[in-house]
Amino acid sequence: MAGCLTLTGAAWLWLRPAPITLNVAGPAGTFGMAMPKAAARTGTGTLLLEALARHAPEKGRSALQADLEAARSGAGRVDFAFTPDRKSTDSWSRGDAVRKPALVLPSEAVLQSKGVDDCFLLIRFEPASGLLETPARRRWMGVALSDAVREARSATVAVGEEGPPTRLVATIALDFGDGAKAEAALERLAAEDASSSAFVFAATPDAAATSRVSGLVVIRLEADARLVKAALSR
Repeated sequence: MAGCLTLTGAAWLWLRPAPITLNVAGPAGTFGMAMPKAAARTGTGTLLLEALARHAPEKGRSALQADLEAARSGAGRVDFAFTPDRKSTDSWSRGDAVRKPALVLPSEAVLQSKGVDDCFLLIRFEPASGLLETPARRRWMGVALSDAVREARSATVAVGEEGPPTRLVATIALDFGDGAKAEAALERLAAEDASSSAFVFAATPDAAATSRVSGLVVIRLEADARLVKAALSR
């Protein structure tokens, strides 16, 4: 898997789509939306959404699995949220009326999803440290990327598939809320010793300037879809 730090000033600062209000209420540390029909067009999407359902709180797992299956043949999306303690059975929406304030995916997250072909999963972590929830995930990310995630206010992950050749693509947008912090994090990632991480990051020429203005660092990860599918099938 290879990583690339990418930011495009015009896209992130000016092309701002409307936020998406989810049919699920807060508070939640992790929330987003899955698009099963888009996932079905890919080689890895359905398997990844099944993995998402397995990761859901136990009491809400079967409901989420049913929602994903029902939406697969239509154009609908499935909104979801994990509560901070990951135990509440009220953390999943199944189309019911929202009684508490609804969670919102901001414009930047919506734009991020549009930047990935066949995006089938958009998931947001508030705070960003939720992305580091499991030891296996922290080991996979490595020290430098994990440190950057801990410093960020929020993280948004968009997952899709592109080709040819067919590749699973995930973009991770880290929002530092401060241009200087974002630029410093980008510089540390780009300077990381390749021998100490599974990733080799290369920053685009305009990345530093855009991070300085936006407070964002966007990381693009790619992997051979065949290898991802084989790993998920095990």
